Amino acid sequence: RQGTPLHHVCQHNPPIDIVQMIIELADNTVSCLDQFGWLPLHYACFHGASDEVLEALVAVFPASVTTRDEKGRIPMHFLQMPGRGRTHSMETWRTLSSLGATGCSDAEGMLPMHYGCAMGIETDVFILLSEVNPESVVARDVHGRTPLHLVCANLSRPTTTIVKLLIEANPNVVNLTNKNNQLPLHLLSTQASLIPEMGVDDRRETAITYLDQYLSAKPMATAEFITALQSLPDWLTERAVVNPIVQNILNDKMSQRFPTFFKMGDFLSLLVVIVSFHKAAYNFILIKSRTDRGVVIATLDNWDLTLISIGVVYFFFRESTQAISLWSLGLFGTYITDLQNLVDNIAIWLVLLLTAYMYQYDKVEPDDVRFDTTVRFDTDWFRLAVVATTFFLYIQMLSFLDSLLIDFAVFISGVIYVVKQLARGFLIVLLIFIVLTQQLFITSFQEHKLCTDEYYEKDGLLSGDETERIDSLAPFCEPSWQKSFLKVFTMMLGEVDESIFRDNVPAQITFAAFMFVVVILLSNVLIAIVTDSYGLIRNEQSAVVFWSSRLDFVAEMDVLQSFQWMGKLKSCLQIIKRPTYNAPATITYRGTVPMTKQEELLAEWWDELKQHAFEDRDDTLLSFSFLVVTFARVLIIIIVFPIWLTIGLCTMGILWPPQVREYLLVQRTSEEDRIRDRSPAAIDVYKEIKEFEDELKE
Repeated sequence: RQGTPLHHVCQHNPPIDIVQMIIELADNTVSCLDQFGWLPLHYACFHGASDEVLEALVAVFPASVTTRDEKGRIPMHFLQMPGRGRTHSMETWRTLSSLGATGCSDAEGMLPMHYGCAMGIETDVFILLSEVNPESVVARDVHGRTPLHLVCANLSRPTTTIVKLLIEANPNVVNLTNKNNQLPLHLLSTQASLIPEMGVDDRRETAITYLDQYLSAKPMATAEFITALQSLPDWLTERAVVNPIVQNILNDKMSQRFPTFFKMGDFLSLLVVIVSFHKAAYNFILIKSRTDRGVVIATLDNWDLTLISIGVVYFFFRESTQAISLWSLGLFGTYITDLQNLVDNIAIWLVLLLTAYMYQYDKVEPDDVRFDTTVRFDTDWFRLAVVATTFFLYIQMLSFLDSLLIDFAVFISGVIYVVKQLARGFLIVLLIFIVLTQQLFITSFQEHKLCTDEYYEKDGLLSGDETERIDSLAPFCEPSWQKSFLKVFTMMLGEVDESIFRDNVPAQITFAAFMFVVVILLSNVLIAIVTDSYGLIRNEQSAVVFWSSRLDFVAEMDVLQSFQWMGKLKSCLQIIKRPTYNAPATITYRGTVPMTKQEELLAEWWDELKQHAFEDRDDTLLSFSFLVVTFARVLIIIIVFPIWLTIGLCTMGILWPPQVREYLLVQRTSEEDRIRDRSPAAIDVYKEIKEFEDELKE
């Protein structure tokens, strides 16, 4: 059991003549097992013996090729271990494969294909193993891992060709999950997250190549795929979201009923809160100001407060669902650090507190202990709070539109990027010149005759133009730093009358220099900076922010719809949920997402009505058939379509046909942008080709 001399010899890369001599003396040692259940062939493969030694051992005892050790491993499992320093010939691989080695799994259910993909298999060897045993490409071990899982989990040994070959052998391999419900993309995300953001690292390029090859297989639009995308590090997410395949998936999922319902709920709730809050705050300030003067007028409209309360409850619900969904994905930290979530929560709490304050002081009667006409209501702090709240609410509206419309997102991204570029130097230089000009004007008009009391005493005898001139110079005569700064700033924007500087040579010189440097020179520099900066963001980063935001929303909806957060809660309560690998039933797809029977029926009805309403007919003018068809078209266009759209709006898009939701929510992809940039008419040809491809698939 301690091993024969042949066992020990095979551990040291022996010459073939030594091995043959031992075999001639005791050929039975080739079939002897040591205490680990290893044959001499196991040691020879593990320690990188020559092809001649392997072939000699196999020739004497062919069954050694499929003999398992105590852990179920056969010699081929060790044939391509890293660091062996030897590459075996294809003839050796063919010999072992022909004797059934490719189908032998170890105690963990791992085939030689699994080992090879984990360790960095050669291309020719992979092709051989996949030809001999095609099922090994999608074979799962006891943990549910496929060879692609193992390749994606090992970026330190780049095997980009193997990823491509795995996908070509069976494209469905990208959709297979392990027992933890993880796709290979999840493991790629885990490994990519370990790569430092700064510095040069070959693993970064490997991860990008793996991702591109993975997406080229057009993975199914499952919740697991979306969550895997969201778990990618930022630098890899930016690569994924500009891929047209991912964008098509996000478009298709965005136009489903469930996401549409919440998207419309977000918009309507935000719109109602903005309108109702403004109306309630305006009336509250008016009511309290007049009440404090002893005039009791009507109280607030309860409908406004009720609508605000409903909107606040909805916002709390949405923030809670977003936090729970990210928690279930193990990404709760991103919710806390995200700036937009901070803005949303500030807006919600401000609306809640101010609404509660208005509700508390509503319906004040003259005999109420809170009613005291001697104490005037200080509306300054309330106005400031309302202004801040309104600001945050409109930031929310901008964020909503930014996540809904790609052109709007490109514009907002461009504005933010331009402001960041300007803040690096231009705004500092501009501020210096404005402050400089402000101080020069104050000094120029210090104790000037236009600023003296004697001149002001003649105010009643001055002409209207002279009085207007004195009023224009007041910020420089007082002097007031706030008013003078604002005056110079408005001069920069074009609100200036050069006649107010007559009779003051220093002021005229300052004015001329200011107009040349700031209005002419810096304005042209500003135009150049804005043009270059906006062109850069438009060409390189226009879609990243938009599609990343859409990915986050779709992932949130998938988690809620699939109730993965309930599974998270159950796991916390020690309730074990065993994954299953049931094959999906036959499902009708629209694009990349499945359709229910009801949605399929609504889509057919919409297409039929649209065809009847707009199809070309050759009916004779004023004939009976012409009148009937015309009446039917008018009925469909004026009555049926508006009623259907209205009902769909009232049900938050649930009863809309898929075509309407797609029209509102589907945005053009990066591929369509590139085609449109080349030729305005090319996008129409591209759409016709895509429609033809969809028809062929059906």
